[in-house]
Amino acid sequence: MHTSDARDNAKEIAKELREVNKEAAAERKEASRELSEALKELARAAREQNCLLSLPQEKRIENVEVCKRISR
Repeated sequence: MHTSDARDNAKEIAKELREVNKEAAAERKEASRELSEALKELARAAREQNCLLSLPQEKRIENVEVCKRISR
């Protein structure tokens, strides 16, 4: 009797661990996706800033849209 109870408990624990691991994997995947998107946006902003800084100061305002298009 006791071995059957122990086996059932072990199966329940294993099932719970699989569920927790599955949830954790989904959360890590979502966090990774969000980080990837943030890094892409950061790189785009850096390219845009570099474009603007490469221009003479008096031409920066009129070329903002050009730099935005180039940075994509």
